[in-house]
This record gives sequence, C-alpha cells and structure tokens, in this order.
Amino acid sequence: FNLSHAVCYALVGYACAFLKHYYPLEWWSAVLTNEEKKKIFEKHWRHCKAFVLPPDLQFSGAGFDVEGTKIRMPASFIQGIGPKAHEEILAARPYTDVDSFCRRLYENRVAQPVQTEKTVKGEKKLVWVPGRSAVHMGIVGTLILSGAMDSMFPPEYTLSEKIFRYQLATCAASGARRPGKSKV
Repeated sequence: FNLSHAVCYALVGYACAFLKHYYPLEWWSAVLTNEEKKKIFEKHWRHCKAFVLPPDLQFSGAGFDVEGTKIRMPASFIQGIGPKAHEEILAARPYTDVDSFCRRLYENRVAQPVQTEKTVKGEKKLVWVPGRSAVHMGIVGTLILSGAMDSMFPPEYTLSEKIFRYQLATCAASGARRPGKSKV
C-alpha cells in the first residue's frame, strides 16, 4: 500500500518537475488557472510575477493564457469584476475599439427582452423592456482605471477623455442623444 502511494507521488513529482523545467509558461498557466485568487498572491506571485501580463479585454481569456513569451491574466482578477460581468464581456468579444465594446454589450443586452405590462394614460399596453446587463458604468470605470481597456483607446487619451469617450460610445450604441451625468 505504501509503495503504490510512493510510486504515484514520485511520478506526479517527476511530471511536474519536467513540465516546469521544459514548459514553464504552460505549467505556470495551469497552476495559476486552477488556484484560488488569494493563494496565487500569497504563494505563487513572487515566483511568476515577472512573466505575467496585466489584464486586457481584447486579449484576456477565461483563465491565465500563454501569449508569446508571457502569460496574460484574466480580467476577472480585477477587484470588482464579478463572474457574470466577466462572462458577459467574454461572450461579446472580439472588440476593436470602445465603440464595438459598447455596441456588442448593448446588443447582447437587448437580445434578451422581457415583455411587461405598462399603464400609459390609463391604458395597459405591452412593452418590450431590454434585458439587464451585468456590465454597468461602475464596472467599466474599474476596467478603465485598471488599464484593462487601454488598448481600445488612442494612447494619448487621458483618464477623463477615456470615460467621456465611453459615455459617447454608450449613447451611440443605445440611441440616446447625449451622455448622462454618471459618476465613476
């Protein structure tokens, strides 16, 4: 019984050592994808932070993915980005700029309308209300502040210009006339 366990642990240990030595990016990608967020920063971050790229909505996937000679961190690692918002962002990809980002998220939201009754001037009418989105201005503000959306804006844009450009793109996607007063 003890010999079989020893052989199993030896084989697993050898396989891990082999993969870590000859395929370090793939090995670290698998380790980071399957580890809890808290343990990554407590145990592994000091060993792998040199070759991990920050999240970028155009390139980040659901987990840690090998991208050239580095590993790309998923957007879900940004504090405040929940699983629903992350799934919605991934489902609407690929994006070319902030306009396509807003348009695709709005189209996905509108694609699931709900029919409700609304009283207008004493008459009940059936109205189609667009579906809700998990990606709201607070989450987009977090993405802009963290730099995860930097590749969607021209490099010379300041933070306030990025937020205003996002508001204009949201208005264009939804058909509104002007951006509202939103706080980030």
